[in-house]
Amino acid sequence: MESHELKRKTFHSTVWNAVRIATSNLLSFVVFSVLTRILSPREFGIFALASVVIEFARILTSAGLADAVMRTKELDETFADTAFWANLLLGCGVGIVTWVGAPLYASMTLQPEVTPILRWLALLIPISSLSGIHIARKLREFGYKPLAIRMVIGSLLGGFAAVAAAFSGFGVWSLVIQAAITDTVGCILVWQTYPWRPRLRFRGGLFANVFSFSASVMLTQVMFTILIRIQDMVIARFVSASAVGVYRVAWRLNGLIVQTTNQPLADISLVTFAQLQDDRTRFRGAYLRMLGLGAFFTFPALFGLGALSDEIIPLLFGPKWASASDIVKILTFMAVPIVLNNFGGQALAALGRSGTIAKVATVQATLTLVFSLLAAPYGLWWIAVAYVFRAYLTLPYFLAQLQRETGVSGLSMLRAVTAPFIASVLMVGMLFIISVSLRSQLGSGLAYVVASTVLGAAFYAAALWLIGGDYIRMNVIALRPLWSEFASKSAASDRLE
Repeated sequence: MESHELKRKTFHSTVWNAVRIATSNLLSFVVFSVLTRILSPREFGIFALASVVIEFARILTSAGLADAVMRTKELDETFADTAFWANLLLGCGVGIVTWVGAPLYASMTLQPEVTPILRWLALLIPISSLSGIHIARKLREFGYKPLAIRMVIGSLLGGFAAVAAAFSGFGVWSLVIQAAITDTVGCILVWQTYPWRPRLRFRGGLFANVFSFSASVMLTQVMFTILIRIQDMVIARFVSASAVGVYRVAWRLNGLIVQTTNQPLADISLVTFAQLQDDRTRFRGAYLRMLGLGAFFTFPALFGLGALSDEIIPLLFGPKWASASDIVKILTFMAVPIVLNNFGGQALAALGRSGTIAKVATVQATLTLVFSLLAAPYGLWWIAVAYVFRAYLTLPYFLAQLQRETGVSGLSMLRAVTAPFIASVLMVGMLFIISVSLRSQLGSGLAYVVASTVLGAAFYAAALWLIGGDYIRMNVIALRPLWSEFASKSAASDRLE
């Protein structure tokens, strides 16, 4: 009974988290597409460079406390209060340091326009720190539905404001306005969603006991941010701010696919794995199933994006961003490491193996910096290649660490994603074969992209069924009872409303 209840909560949370991520991503991407047609690559590059520091600042502000709150089986209210006030104090301190250090960072990247943007964004750091523990407490109760609705509202309001500002000639400041409204409205709505009022108490000893875990989580998050964003700084210094903008647009498109297809399951998996950490047999089964489902959705979407990027980039962003197409193609090869790293990281976090995560992330981040610097003299294309090369170079090391901590063999992990991988490769081959014929009939515009997407999806499903029938029965059809229950409960809720 307990197992069924956990599966039910996991499935329902996955659905609502997927709705939140898909809706939020769709709205933000529509806004992003509009903004790319108004703003220049340089303006996007300047904002991207400032946002690198803000990402680091928010990690330091959180200090891994939200993860500790989510992971704790029985949450102590004193610790919750302590975590909240620690987040707020850190937010204020980190915000001040960021504001003061903005000129130094700008000089490091050789982009002085970053200073005022970064200073205004620094003022938002304390605001975002006000909602971290509230979100963690709601998520540990599988409360994804109300958070989904309210976070989408915040993104929608911020997006509308950014578009209005861009049309009014605010330039890069349109992106600052978007961040300010999204963070402020989001914080207010989260407090309404989870009306917990922290008491004015702080236990230094309790904070110190938890900080051993939190510090490792924080270090891991810093390393992963370096892993993803250090290339922006390298590109700015050795290529140009405009090149940063182009690289970020390519990352944004790939990231949209990953967040929509992979992130909903990855987010839910941390809570699910934590619930199963004392039952290693069920833990391993849940891990491999989620890994397989993540590959089922992510591989064909990323591979298809790479195959159609020459047509998709101009359609979405305009011809001035056409150079991002080659970067998108290169980043498509990250599909396998992305899925394995996302779920593996959540599994290790659920087991409290933050030290292992930090060790792996440090190796990955260090090699990313080294290879990016080596590739920088040869241009943007080679910097992207260096990132992909690093991902596959460190993947065996990560799988070995994961096997040691979880007992799940690297071979079984690869086996769990093999069928979707082969089907996706076959799909890309089919699209390549029919592309000439389709272009002669439909041209290279929207009709070609839509037709290729429909045909690719159909071929992928057929190929997967032929080579991985057992995979589909185990990972998809098994969810049908939970989906039926979810649909009936949602319909009953709608009638009551």
